[in-house]
Amino acid sequence: MDNLIRKKIVLSLLDNESKDANAIANEIGESLENIKEQLTTLVSENICEKVNQDQVERYIVKKVLKTLGKNK
Repeated sequence: MDNLIRKKIVLSLLDNESKDANAIANEIGESLENIKEQLTTLVSENICEKVNQDQVERYIVKKVLKTLGKNK
């Protein structure tokens, strides 16, 4: 598992906007296949969650993680 890609994905999602896998891949410069694989893992670990908007799977960071980051 590539921790650097995971970190890039989470950082990409911290702007409070939901994004689809294509948008994340374009933003961080990683392959779509790697992004989808890591998103699946992040969702299963309850770090991110999948939301469906306009029939497109989009992802956001769990609210608990956003709150923890603000306390620093």
